Amino acid sequence: MNITYRIGKSFFAFVFSVLFRRKILGRENFPKGAAIIASNHASFLDPPVVGSAAPGELHYLARESLFRFPLMKRLYGKINVLPVRQDAANMSSIKTILGKLDEGGKVLIFPEGTRSSDGELQKAKRGIGYLICKARVPVIPTYTHGTYEAWPRHRSMIHFTKMIVSFGKPIYFDDVWSGKPSKEDYDRIARKIMDRIVELRAEVLEKYGK
Repeated sequence: MNITYRIGKSFFAFVFSVLFRRKILGRENFPKGAAIIASNHASFLDPPVVGSAAPGELHYLARESLFRFPLMKRLYGKINVLPVRQDAANMSSIKTILGKLDEGGKVLIFPEGTRSSDGELQKAKRGIGYLICKARVPVIPTYTHGTYEAWPRHRSMIHFTKMIVSFGKPIYFDDVWSGKPSKEDYDRIARKIMDRIVELRAEVLEKYGK
């Protein structure tokens, strides 16, 4: 973990712990080595909220156009941000992600593809299933609570609301990996991941309320 990433992680950990009273659940569920962290997506705050809560370091995705400026490109490189095209079927983006996983890294992915407009969970895109079949790494389902209330896409100001990050147990798809995955398998994987995130959400709401 380089010094820039370490400083950023510590800074956001402090901010979210103090100003947002963030609670972290399930950190013990992180396996060693490569993994995909699959989280719901409700706010611009989700990447730093999840990244600063996770043990170790994560790699993040950002649209390619943000890397046009040399200074930003250099900064993104130091904080593990990977450039990807927004086209989910773009093979160069998939290769970028797979390359980092092949190195043993952990990559944060939002299966829904875009931020929720109302804070509710959305249907996962098929692309996450395809990526998992190519990578053949465990998936850590993750639910973030409170980021939508803190900074939804239609609001310009941040509100300091309570947050919870819940990491679930790793999911393996050995039954699919052992064969030749189809589009139906990709859809089934996507559904299973979102089903688990729904369960994590229910567990958080039952224990801590809204």
